[in-house]
Amino acid sequence: FDDADEATSEAEEPLNDVSADAGLDVQLAALDTYLGEINAIFDEAIRQLDDLDVPAVAAAHHQDFIDAVRVSVTAGEALQDDLTNITTDEQLDDRLAEFDSDTDAALDEADAACLRLQEIADTEDVGIDLECEA
Repeated sequence: FDDADEATSEAEEPLNDVSADAGLDVQLAALDTYLGEINAIFDEAIRQLDDLDVPAVAAAHHQDFIDAVRVSVTAGEALQDDLTNITTDEQLDDRLAEFDSDTDAALDEADAACLRLQEIADTEDVGIDLECEA
C-alpha cells in the first residue's frame, strides 16, 4: 500500500493546487482528473488484494477491507459521472458533501477491518505492520 499512498498523494497535488476561487469549469476538470486517477489506483489495489492468499483466520476481515475500498471506488465513479451535470458551485458543494458522507462511512469500515487484521497479525506473530489508521 506504500505505492498506493504515494500515488494517491501525487494525484491529490494538482487538485490541491486548484483554488476554490477558480472557475467552476477549472474545479470540475481538476476533480475529474483526480477521480479518474484515484479510482484507477484503488482498482489496482483491490486487484492486488484479491490476488493475496489470505489465511482463513483473516479472510472475513480481509474481505471487509476490500468491500469498503470498493464502496469508496463506487462513490468516486458515481461522483465522476455526475460532474457533467453540475452547473453551479452550490451543486458541486452539495455533491461533494454527499460524496464525503458516502466515503467517510466506507473509510471507517476499512479502518476497522485493517485494525482487526492487524490484531490477527499480532496474535499470529506474523511480524507485519499494516499501518492502519485508527
